[in-house]
Parts: sequence; C-alpha cells; structure tokens
Amino acid sequence: MPVAQDILGPASLAFPLAGAALTGGRLYVASRNVIPAALAVYDVAARTVVETVTVPTGSGAWGVTDSGPELVYIGQFGARQRPNIYRYRTTDGALAVAAAIDADYVWDLASAPDGIVYGVTAPDMVFQYHPERDRTDIVGIIDRARRESVRSIAATGPRLVVGGAAAGKSMLLDVVRATRARRSILPPALADHGTVYSVDTDDRLVAAGTTGPGLTRAGLAVVDLANPAATRTAVLEREAVVDTVRIAGDAVYCTARRSGSLYRYDRAGDSLQRLATPIPGAETRGLFADAGRLVGASAAGVVFTATLDGADVDVVDLLETGLEGRPELVQSLAAGNGRVYAGGNFGCQRHDLDPPSTSRFFVPGEPKDLELIGDILYLALYPGGEVWEYDTLKGTAYRKVVLPPEQNRPATITALPDGTGLLVGTASDRLGGGALHVYEFVGARLDTYTNPLSGGQSVAGVAAADGFAYLGGTGATGALAAFDLGARRVAWRIDAPAPDGGTLLGLVVRGRRLYGFTTRGWFLAVDLDTRAVIHRARASAAGGRLVSAGESLYGASSEQLVRFDPYSLAHEVVVDGLGARLWGYASLAADSTGAVYVIKGTDLLRVRQT
Repeated sequence: MPVAQDILGPASLAFPLAGAALTGGRLYVASRNVIPAALAVYDVAARTVVETVTVPTGSGAWGVTDSGPELVYIGQFGARQRPNIYRYRTTDGALAVAAAIDADYVWDLASAPDGIVYGVTAPDMVFQYHPERDRTDIVGIIDRARRESVRSIAATGPRLVVGGAAAGKSMLLDVVRATRARRSILPPALADHGTVYSVDTDDRLVAAGTTGPGLTRAGLAVVDLANPAATRTAVLEREAVVDTVRIAGDAVYCTARRSGSLYRYDRAGDSLQRLATPIPGAETRGLFADAGRLVGASAAGVVFTATLDGADVDVVDLLETGLEGRPELVQSLAAGNGRVYAGGNFGCQRHDLDPPSTSRFFVPGEPKDLELIGDILYLALYPGGEVWEYDTLKGTAYRKVVLPPEQNRPATITALPDGTGLLVGTASDRLGGGALHVYEFVGARLDTYTNPLSGGQSVAGVAAADGFAYLGGTGATGALAAFDLGARRVAWRIDAPAPDGGTLLGLVVRGRRLYGFTTRGWFLAVDLDTRAVIHRARASAAGGRLVSAGESLYGASSEQLVRFDPYSLAHEVVVDGLGARLWGYASLAADSTGAVYVIKGTDLLRVRQT
C-alpha cells in the first residue's frame, strides 16, 4: 500500500546534562543522550557558553572531573570497547583520547593532586588512569563476595573515598591510595539506605549522600576522619536521593530530588536547612563552591548560582546563552489533537502541526512512555517512578502520582478502558521483576500488583479492553497475561506466545483479538475467546511498540515501519531504512486521522496512507 512521508524536522533539540566540573571560573558540562555527544564550556561570570566540543564516541558523560586549571576529564557511557575516557585541555580547547575502559557506564571520576584520575563504573570496577605513564589499571578494592557495587568517588593526596552498596545496602569506604587498604566509614544510622550516591572529601571530612530506604528519607553523612565520634547524619524527609554533596569550610551543601532543593548542613549547630529550590524537581549533576557562591548544573540543561546563605539564586538555561541544542535520542512518542510529543531527557518536545511550531516543557526525568487522554498528556518517568500530567491547553505540568518506591522504572502507560484512570507497567531496578499499577482518577487511588508475570519478568507492555488489562513480559520469551480488572487477579496466561521472541512490548486489542509485537520482530494474534495464539510470524528483525491507525496496525523498529492487516494478518514493510537514533526500544504514535509518527534518523516522520 503506497504511503506519503513527511519529515517534520528534528524530533527533539536539547542539551540535557549528565556530568559537570568547575575550574577557573568555568563550568564544563557533558551532554546526555544527544547526537553527537558534546562538552560545553560555560563562563559563570559572563553567563555565556564560550565553547562546545564534539566528543567522538558515546552518548554522554556521567563522570567529569577537573585535574587542576588546565585539564578536564570525561567518562563517556555507551562507548564500551571504544575510547571512552577523554582529556580536554582548557588552554587551547584540544580534546584527546585518554583511555578505553571496559565498562558500559563511567559513573564518576575524581582527580588526585598528583594528576592520577580515578573512576567507578558499571560493570562494577574502580580504576585509575596515570597520565604520565598513559596507563590504566584496576584498583582492586571491590569485594565481589559481598556483592559490592560502586557509584561515587572522591580523591585527595593520601586517600580515596568510594560510595556504593554491598548486597543492596549502602557502602562508604575510606581507601589508602598507597596500599589500597580499606575501611568502612559508613555511619550505622545509614546502614539500611540503598546506596551512597554522592561523595566529597577535603581530608578532614567526608560528606556522603544516599538514596533513602525505598527511595524515601534520603540521608546525608558528615564523617570526621580524625574523630569518628563527631560524625553526624541527617535525614532529608520526602527526598529520594542526595544527588550531590560539597564541603565548603565547616559547612556541607547538598542537593536532593524529588524536590530539586539545595540544602546547607551546619556542623556546629548540627542543623540542616533548606536554602532554596532553584529548579523544582530537577536532578543536579554537579554542585561546586567558587568565589563565595555555589554553582549547580541541572540535568535539564540549566545552571544555577546561589549565595552561600541561599538568599540570592540565579537560574540560567544554557540554550539561552549561546549553546545550540543538539538532536536528542527520543524515548517515547504520542500524538493527537493536532500535536505530536517526543519524550527525551528531563523534557518533552511538543510539535504543533498547523501552523507548525515546536516547544519544550520540563519534566523531572526520562519519559519512558506517553499516553494522551483528551487534552491531558500523561508521562511515565524514570528514575523517580512517577506519572506527570501535562495540560496541553494550559501548557502546565505537575506530578500526578508517585509509584511505590521499589517500582522505579516505568515501561508502559495506557488508559483504563473507560478512561477513568491509568495502567502503568514497571520494572524494579533493585529487586527485579515488576508490577502493574492501577490508578483511578476519582479518589486518586493507586493499587499495585507485584510480579503478575512468571519468572521474574517485568511488565513491558499493557493494553486494556472489556474489563481486562493484557500484560506483556520481558526476557528471551516474554509471557502474556490477562489481568481481570474487576477481580484484580491474573485470569489466564500464555507463557510463550512467541518462543524466543524477546520482550512483548507492543499490545493492541481490536474486537475479540489481541495483537502483539515483540522486540525480536514477531507479530502475533490471540483469540481472546479461545485464549489461543492463532497467528505468529516474523515481520522484522526487531520490533517495538504497536499502534492502531485507521483500519491497520503498525509496529516499528529502529529500521522499519511495518503495517499489519488485523483481518488477514498479512504484513508489509511500508518504510525501510529509518536509521532511528533512539534511547530504548522504538516508539511510534498514531492520531485520529490515521497518520503514524516515527523517528527517522533524528527527525520526526509522518506516514500517511495515500
């Protein structure tokens, strides 16, 4: 069937941040999930981006550190088995490869006074890079028998401070650099916290921020290395994680989310004070003390400065200071009412089709999936495990519901059959498995049903009709389950609807048939009366979500848009060679006109039958 294709421009242009370092009055910020990855240089006093350098590999850098005033190091994620540690020379703007670490994620970097750079990664490793020898070595301090993982690191002349978790509970280590001898300095009051997410040290003190138990009541520790009895802890009520810490004299500053607030801990008075909330809901990727002010870098691509008492706060969007947005790796799509929405990183791009225009609104996380009900767009956000509501007419967004803390990774969101609420499928990063969440608008009631699928599968796909929610599972062979919304239980299940088909991500109900599309490209049809798989065919090398548009169904991969006939069950590739640059599985959306929207390269593509 012939189709018309219209390129509607970049799906999303942005510059979200993953990491930052401050030296010489300039803030060095690393991009997050834009193409190509970049390091931008922001002059704090001039409030201007003065340089942007493209990084050849990876999707962004969590770990960024300065090594004196002339060198900045960045550790790229998404560049395993390729160069992923880069050195930037501030004097002439030269960027060079420093090392290639066998890691997917370089979570944090720290520079010692002698120029040696340390890092923590996933898979879990502590490494050091010696620039004079141009050599990288593993620092063998992880005890794998204790199931230790690492997330944060700080370095001084004599020591390393390493934060992470052991067997899922917080870990804070003081390590002698010369001998690699280690000791735990974790205060007992924080022993039940999830992980030590952020650390700083000046050799007198160690400051550490944690994820709170169940992503609530995040913790701050201030450890006196010479006098452990003087160690202090504080709990940040209603905060999920202390994402940055900074020692400045006898004060310790930190930022925390969910609120995005800036705090000051006073050791003398053993008191914690909320100073300001520079960017509500934001994730802070770097916090620094410089020339009597605090400087913070937000994941949304925003920089704030604040006086040490928090009385004066200034917020600057880097895109308004000379920084150009770059194409962003899209995570989700929705369409309707003459608009298309593309979820990215700490923001969502809105495309108005007639007349054509585009804008962006902030949300505190990654929109993993979108659902449009009337004029309201619902966004399922990671890492906070939240659903936000965006009023498309008023242009306002706010938090609708917070999911249970262990269910932090939403994968799918859809409306209840009668439109009175939402169904959200999630995965648990810490526990494994997942859950189905039923949220009813009237009464704001949330019910959670943990692990409705077998074998520790999470809930990746959801479709709803006639009083049932149909759930798609994960793994090599994702299961299919029918969840009775009245009885609130699984009524029946098919453990292998598409053997070795991968995750069952795309689900659509039409009449008395359920259609599915798996991440390995299998299309299937299930008769809901007989509960039997009546059709199974490999339609594409890979797959993703599935939508209904007009008389057809459509599924997408990063390379192809496939049309399915729901009656004959035939399929055909209608667009090939998409080359979509995505973060996660391929997404697509359809509107009431029958148009389908997918990503081609980094552009938004509209496909219409002719």
